[in-house]
Amino acid sequence: MAKALRAELSGTAPTARRTSLEARLAWFAGEPEAAEALATEAWSRRDQLSSDHLGSLAAILCQLHNLRADGSGAAEWAAQALELGLPPDLADSTNAAQAFGLGLVGRLEDALAVLASVPSDPTLVRGYSHQLTARGALRVATDDLVGARRDLATVCNASHAEVSPQRLVAMGALAEVDFRLGSWDASLAAAEHALSLAEDTEQVWVQGYLHTAAVLVCAARGDAAQADRHLVEARELAEQLGDLGTYVLCENAGVHIAWCRSDHEEVVTRSALLVSLGGGPTHEPGLMQWPVQYVGSLVELGRLDEAEREIDQFEALARERSCQSRLAGLARLRGELATSRRDHKVARAAFQSSLELGGGAVAALDDALSRAAYGRFLRRRGEKRAATARLTEARTRLTALGARPFVTRVDEELAACGVSPGVHPEPLPHRLTPQERTVATLVCQGLTNQEVAQHLVLSVKTIGYHLNNVYTKLDVHSRTQLAATWPAGNGKPQVGPGA
Repeated sequence: MAKALRAELSGTAPTARRTSLEARLAWFAGEPEAAEALATEAWSRRDQLSSDHLGSLAAILCQLHNLRADGSGAAEWAAQALELGLPPDLADSTNAAQAFGLGLVGRLEDALAVLASVPSDPTLVRGYSHQLTARGALRVATDDLVGARRDLATVCNASHAEVSPQRLVAMGALAEVDFRLGSWDASLAAAEHALSLAEDTEQVWVQGYLHTAAVLVCAARGDAAQADRHLVEARELAEQLGDLGTYVLCENAGVHIAWCRSDHEEVVTRSALLVSLGGGPTHEPGLMQWPVQYVGSLVELGRLDEAEREIDQFEALARERSCQSRLAGLARLRGELATSRRDHKVARAAFQSSLELGGGAVAALDDALSRAAYGRFLRRRGEKRAATARLTEARTRLTALGARPFVTRVDEELAACGVSPGVHPEPLPHRLTPQERTVATLVCQGLTNQEVAQHLVLSVKTIGYHLNNVYTKLDVHSRTQLAATWPAGNGKPQVGPGA
């Protein structure tokens, strides 16, 4: 349809109105560079456009600035668009884009104030789906994971009959939230299903982001081939679109993959571009995980003075933003840094601070790693009983997540304490396709075939087909047997907004 409209426009006079329509078509076609060039050209001739056209043009420019991580520019264009007047749906998406832009530059209070008209109870929201998605994403940055999940799940579950852009974004953000909450099966299912929907509807612009969301669980569970595949595809999309924002997400994901492999040299190499940006969204606490992984690798490589300088800088910003999850992660690194310097008093205090700060705020994986780091410190101090208790806590949490690479490292510490670690995490059913894993995960949450079909925007017949394949591949014959054999420890979160 876009090609037909472009062909039709090519036969008209090259007016400002035509250029603004071409900008809109380029935007919908996933061509951000062309869209921005055309929109900027049309805006330069704004005296030839009506206020309606100007408003929609400013709204497109707002979205484009967010796409290349220019939050300040996005907020300014949004303000102009809203002042010019927009139809309800476009006003909703532009308010959301304004809030997101403010969040990218660390103005979280201002960002949430923009969304103040959205009902606090997401189930009462009508006509605010873009803003609800933005609020959910921003709540992640403020460590309100429960509130974030409630908002995002509402958007995901309220649009069963359509594959709207904000639903795909919400599914990607929900995947990140579920990863942090420790619901890793649900996280991977959300990311992979969103990818399938985005590919089916040819919404190329969001696919890179969704690939990076899928990397989180794959890498942390040691599924290196899957993690690498998602990263390669995300990078290809970023280059295809010329999308700096997606490319930055790719670098963040690349750091995560290397960190999960304990390849500390690679972590530092992958972090180079992000470090060079010197601030902005890449350094805002709560948005990306690379800073803690990068500094942790500096400590592991013995680059202690460099690590301390980085901790000081990241910590100052985290305190300014009141981001407890980032402060907890940095406290753990201070403990590891002090351990390397044999400053045991400082190390002990830092590890204890990490656990106190992280209560209810940090990701499930980070909580487990803080316990493991404290246990490792205690073992080296000869406090084997206390070390065993901390390491066992960490192992229990990591085993529940299925975080095999990290369990192996904790087992080495427990063995040094003279403790037999026990059973290793149960491997994922790798033989299943992403769609089959998604269906199986939802069935294990207690949903009927009809409910799964509604949630995945598929027919009941298709759900039955996938479920039969799952039964055959896993050699089970009922829902009860499937639930009994499915990897445990993910909390089997409900998909509804009240979860």
